[in-house]
Amino acid sequence: MLPRPHTVLFACAAFLSAAAGRAQCTTQWRAGEGVPGTDNWVATTHLWDPDGSGPANELLVVGGAFAIAGDRRVANLATYDLATGTFADLGGGCDGDVTHLAVLPTGELVVAGRFQHAGGVPAPGIARWDGTQWTAVGTVAVDVLAMTVDAGGDLVVAGLLPGFGYNPAVARWNASGWQLLGGPFTGNPNLPVSIRAIAALPNGDLAVGGCFSSAGSTPANRVARWNGSAWQALGNLGGTQVLGLKVAANGDLLACATIGYPNGGPSFVGRHHNGAWTQVGPVANDTIVDLVEMGNGDLVTTGRFTSFGATPAHYVARWDGTGWSQFGGVSPVAFGACLCVLPAGELIAAGWGGGNLARWNGQAWSALCDGIGSSLTASPRVNCVAAHRDVVAIAGTFTKIGSVEAFSIAMHRDGDWHPLGTGILGIPRALAILPNGDVVVGGSILEAGGQACSNLARWDGTAWRTFGSGANGWVNALAVLPDGDLVAAGVFSLIDGTPCSGVARWDGTHWWPLGSGFYDVTSLAVTETGTLLLGARFANPAAPSFVGVAQWTGSSWARQGVISMPGPPRVLAMPGGEIYATGIDFSPQPFLWRWNGSIWIPQPVGLQQTPPYVPWQLAALPGGDIVVAGGFTTIGGIAANGIARWNRTAWTPLGTGLTKPNGTATVDALASTPNGDLLVGGDFSFADDQVSVGLATLTTTCPASSASSGTACRGQAGYAELSALTLPWTGAVLRTRAVGLPAAALGVVVHGFGATNVPLPPLTPLSLPGCALLVNPQQLTLAFAARGRIETSISIPNDPGLAGVVLHQQILVGEIGPQGAISAITSSNPLRLTVGSF
Repeated sequence: MLPRPHTVLFACAAFLSAAAGRAQCTTQWRAGEGVPGTDNWVATTHLWDPDGSGPANELLVVGGAFAIAGDRRVANLATYDLATGTFADLGGGCDGDVTHLAVLPTGELVVAGRFQHAGGVPAPGIARWDGTQWTAVGTVAVDVLAMTVDAGGDLVVAGLLPGFGYNPAVARWNASGWQLLGGPFTGNPNLPVSIRAIAALPNGDLAVGGCFSSAGSTPANRVARWNGSAWQALGNLGGTQVLGLKVAANGDLLACATIGYPNGGPSFVGRHHNGAWTQVGPVANDTIVDLVEMGNGDLVTTGRFTSFGATPAHYVARWDGTGWSQFGGVSPVAFGACLCVLPAGELIAAGWGGGNLARWNGQAWSALCDGIGSSLTASPRVNCVAAHRDVVAIAGTFTKIGSVEAFSIAMHRDGDWHPLGTGILGIPRALAILPNGDVVVGGSILEAGGQACSNLARWDGTAWRTFGSGANGWVNALAVLPDGDLVAAGVFSLIDGTPCSGVARWDGTHWWPLGSGFYDVTSLAVTETGTLLLGARFANPAAPSFVGVAQWTGSSWARQGVISMPGPPRVLAMPGGEIYATGIDFSPQPFLWRWNGSIWIPQPVGLQQTPPYVPWQLAALPGGDIVVAGGFTTIGGIAANGIARWNRTAWTPLGTGLTKPNGTATVDALASTPNGDLLVGGDFSFADDQVSVGLATLTTTCPASSASSGTACRGQAGYAELSALTLPWTGAVLRTRAVGLPAAALGVVVHGFGATNVPLPPLTPLSLPGCALLVNPQQLTLAFAARGRIETSISIPNDPGLAGVVLHQQILVGEIGPQGAISAITSSNPLRLTVGSF
């Protein structure tokens, strides 16, 4: 057997403590990805120039039911700068949905919706923003269903208004308050009466549409006109309900009308010209909610439709004067709510799906900004995370991240997100990055890069590759062993045709089964010494199956006790050798277990969570504390949203944790980066109140670091290269390794708190040219090389006061000649090691 590299262990608490200061270190959440629009539906948009003819850019105001716009936290209301492509909060927003917008001749912005306050100011249902402050429009709650500004510059609203017992009516706002226009609207008692649209006509009249049969005392079927003193019928449009009204450039009135009611249904566009209504083209197969006229006279509509007559047209359609057609390819906004024409002829579509906002530039649809989003689901989610060197890989239910289109999987490298080809199709459950940089994804995977695969695939940096016939069941976990081999585990009995019992090892060419005795493997972990652990449901032919943890001995699995929980556990191997496990349980206690070498010991948790019960995730922080994450809101008697830290004595929250606007945030994945940061993936919107959609990063204000601060000199075996295997964290072990040494060599490991530069040749004739002592020596230790290496270990006390201390290390090498005497002296490069605390 070859000798192991020599390891020098320093017990130098006193040596380091002499340099301890009073560092103030805290953990903090780094702002993460926003969304490429908003995180929930948009109901209304409107152009607004906050300073009129002044220098400020014209803004797009966006209202709806959202808490995030771009990378900003907002409250159902935001502005979008068309020139810079950035979102901003508008006056603190509103405490409920914003459904309508209008701009007064004074430049003031009016917002209406289902809210009670605007920017903290009481304003039931409607408010006015002058660029500096909010003002209520009236003191009585108004349920606005339509809003416009008339030819005289007054605000006109339609909806459930005071004065008529909150029956459908139209009112004008002036300095003296609300002035009702005529009597209330009535209709068929079997159909809810509503006014859903309002438009100011060129001659100063108003037109309203909805579901009604009379306006005041005047019979009017779905559309009516206010002439300044009374309501008049406005022809027979047909249909059941009008959802939108617009005035064309030539003065014609355009209407979006449905045939079904109240839940929408087939719809059509009507045009009122010379006193009569005509239908514009064939009927759409579902609801049309809004339309605009483009500069060339074409009409564009949006809604839930997917065709006009026999012509496919998804969500946004164009009328060119002869027929309806799809507008610019399928809009990423799946269910349109409104359209807005920009000054340059571009178009904004808003509604629900695909970031809830999209911009048409005349050639293609695009997102309004960078962020993580999905065209397939309402909420993007990161299911799994992996980190290796300077690369982070994520997989989940997203189709865009950052500025790139990335279908369910992406890689972050060199400061940017990168797609992995055309991505994957399926549900990813596990990720791993091999030493050569290949990314492996497992789960319920159907396709990778457009080619069929079975639950397992590999990205080689250029293309997707399958593992032969793949696995015949889900892959739940992946792990990389110290020698670079890959281990896959899950619920499968075959992998590329090789029979196995839910776990197999890939050596770069072939798959090999690893033992037997279980059929549902949930997690894998590799200990500091390279031992493989798994959490699984064990098959027991003679009795009911049970769950637990097993260790691979090199030829078989050694089971490590039984854990009392119904589902297979997730296992964590701590740097110091401890093993922890957690899983799904349906009772309050316990959820966290520690292996003491012979039995599992339940740890105090004090958890409160609500169904559905979410499996916990486990990770180790650099100093040895444990992070648990899942779907809980309290733990150990403290508030902790989805994530908490345990130091084996007490629980502490990590800021305000992970939250989402509606519902409980959940965590699906944890992974540590080489620099000590903790990556968190799941279904959440905020990390400690910072926008971090689906992916968050926990870091410290006192990071650890290692850097080479000089050069080595050349010996008979080459240059002695010293590098850090781990970083210097308080409460952890710093490991360094020097390679490139002669097979027979004596090393002097030099530690100090400062750098120097003392050439060695003047001190001893055995020194080779260019060799120097580059560390001010304050502690020296002898070590013998084995296999051309020397490894050192330093236990750093768990004292936050050591954070920021800079330790220098260098190895002076005495090359041993054939006679056993030192024949030459060389020196390694020095390391500059900054102690960090997490």
